[in-house]
Amino acid sequence: FHLPRQIYNSAILLNKEIHNLKSNIKNPSWTEVKTNNNNYTNHILVLGESARSDYHSIYGYPLKNTPFLDSSNGIFVDGLMSPSYVTRYSIPLMLTHSDNEKGTRTPRFDRNIISLAKIGGFRTFWLSNQGFYSEHDTPISAIANQSDYKFFTKMGSYSSKNIDDFVLV
Repeated sequence: FHLPRQIYNSAILLNKEIHNLKSNIKNPSWTEVKTNNNNYTNHILVLGESARSDYHSIYGYPLKNTPFLDSSNGIFVDGLMSPSYVTRYSIPLMLTHSDNEKGTRTPRFDRNIISLAKIGGFRTFWLSNQGFYSEHDTPISAIANQSDYKFFTKMGSYSSKNIDDFVLV
């Protein structure tokens, strides 16, 4: 009975997440946002969640394979650990403020990075090499859809086409 119980529990969790997503994604709950006036015009967050940092020269790999990053002025985070073993769970946790509920982290879609940036007065852009079905097909695309401008290299499944990441550049 382990497999049927696991399927049932997964269905309950998925239903709860869909309800959480639909009821909260369009209602940001940030109460106050302080912007930091600095000299930067653009703020860019690059997620390469499937890339190991120890294979990039910006993080000490002996071959010079990240020449643009090596010469760029920016803040590079080293040591970030993915909160989950698959993209579908890790990205929503990284891009939202999350609650700790009974020892498990639950994304708060009303507090996501796009809504925070927009409340702070930034124009937001989302560029992705992941697939896109519709506005709410995954929590990731629901967050992306809050952006002012969106570009997805493929419609449908992430594996529907093999498109090089350089298309995003």
